[in-house]
This record gives sequence, C-alpha cells and structure tokens, in this order.
Amino acid sequence: MSSSLGASASPAVDQTEHGRARPVLNPPASLGVIGSGQLGRMFVQAAQRMGYRAGVLSTTEDEPAAQVAHWTVIGAADHLPALRAVAAAAEAVTVEFENVSAPALRWLARRRIVRPGWRTVWTSQNRLREKSFLASKAIPHAPWRPVRTEVELVPAVQTLGLPLILKTASSGYDGKGQVLVTQAAEAAPAWASLGRVACVAEGWVEFAAEVSVVVARGQDGNAVAYPVGLNYHERHILDTTMMPAPVGPIVALEARTLALAVAQALGTVGVLCVEFFVTAEGRLLVNEIAPRPHNSGHLTLEAALVSQFEQQVRAV
Repeated sequence: MSSSLGASASPAVDQTEHGRARPVLNPPASLGVIGSGQLGRMFVQAAQRMGYRAGVLSTTEDEPAAQVAHWTVIGAADHLPALRAVAAAAEAVTVEFENVSAPALRWLARRRIVRPGWRTVWTSQNRLREKSFLASKAIPHAPWRPVRTEVELVPAVQTLGLPLILKTASSGYDGKGQVLVTQAAEAAPAWASLGRVACVAEGWVEFAAEVSVVVARGQDGNAVAYPVGLNYHERHILDTTMMPAPVGPIVALEARTLALAVAQALGTVGVLCVEFFVTAEGRLLVNEIAPRPHNSGHLTLEAALVSQFEQQVRAV
C-alpha cells in the first residue's frame, strides 16, 4: 500500500477482520463492488487503470459504475442468487456504501475476500453500535443516550439537557433521519415523527468546524492517513472540502491520530473516513465513521500522488 501521504500507523500483528493474511491479488484479477453509484464508478476506473477487471452488483444496468464495469450483476445486495453471481465473478469484493446487509457480507466472506469485513460495516451502519464502539475504545465523541422506547426519552433529556438531536440508529444520511429537540415536550412527537424506531439522542455540540480524515489500512496493519479536510455543507450535504484544512498543527495531528486509531480498533482492511466536529476550544469529537471512500476525498484524484480509490484497490 502506498504510504506517500503523511501520517502512518506502525505495522502491527495481523488484527484484520479476516484474522489471517490473504494472498495478494495481482492484475488481471477480478474485483467486485457492491453498489454502483459514483463511488463504485471511481473504484472501478481506478482498478481498471491498475490492470484489474472490475464489476459491480447493481440494481439496474445504467447506474454510474455499471456503465464502465467489465461485468454487472443485476440484483439486490441481500439476494442470494445475485450474491452467488458476484462470488462467481469476483475474487475479492468491496462496498461503496455502508447500508449493506451484514449477513450478506458474511456469506460472501466465507467464499471470497471481502474488504472491509462485515464487522466494520455492521458497526458503522448503526449509530447505537457506532457510539458504543467509540465509547468502548475511549475515542472522544458527543454525549449520547440510546432511545429504543419512548420511556428512554426521559432520561435522555435529563442527562443530555436541551437542545439535543434525535437521530435514527440506521439509514440516516445527509441530514435525513434526525430531528432537533429544543423543549422536553417536543421529544415524544419528534421520536414519533421518526417512526418510533431505535434512535440515538445526541447532546448539542457547539462546533466551530467539521473536518474529516480518510485512512487506508492494509491487512498487515500498515495504515496511512490523508491530510485533514475542512468540510462545508449546504443543506446537510457536503459542498466543498479544503485540504489541508486550515486548522492548527495540534488539531491536525490529533485528527489523523484518532482516525488511524479508529481504523486500527476496527481492524479495518480498506479505506474509511472519520468525520469530526471541532469545538471552539479545539477539541475533536468523532461524528461518524464511513467504511469506504468519502466525498471529502474526491480531490485526491487530482491533488494527491495516490487517490483514495487506488488505495482501496491496493487494500482489497
């Protein structure tokens, strides 16, 4: 794996998601992607430039990645016939988004190399599991409480205070699946508006900036981090990233160190992105973990010696 981009973690005893080393797949081996959007397309193109064959599991034939792939399997990510077809076509499989069935990834992992492994995806696709993981590793994050029933709203409000944000545990992205609660009387209606599903109540964070760090980690434990990106959002959707972020050297070093620690603790093999809040005091709080290339890393296609997608290919 290329380590031409700055901070790196020391190699460790293999603690990968597979628990054992796998042979390196040289070109023209066939690589597969679950999902066929823009991230999948960029992975496919990077793999092809490096001499690999690359295909996708797609819901239709005209999605972005399917348009450039060597092969396409049409079907859902949890559909057994589609998974069998992917296993037959690919020697290694990765994902372009985290909302993939963990049982499906486990099924594939028994037959093919799957990176990142199902545990990383399973942890990051659910906010309750993600927050519990961060707490178990003493990685700083916003205060939170689980809300799985209406009864749990009361201690959440009492513990976190107001305002707070109620977020669905799963399937929330780009500002969807979350409601701001400013008064105690709003808590129950807010939870009802989210469908009375399992949620995370998150204490309000007065942040000065939002930053992210993309990390690539190999099966040997070697990991490298790109420079910190400063992110600007419009209507909860990432609009612009500035890299390297105009933050102080201490904040930049801590962000990269924490991102590498997250990848190490998860045993991730592949690319992941850690998003942070930066408080006015310069404190970093992990907001989310994305177990895949990230939109804030798109600039690495032209502004870095090795793009995040090439790193993903190397890790897979």
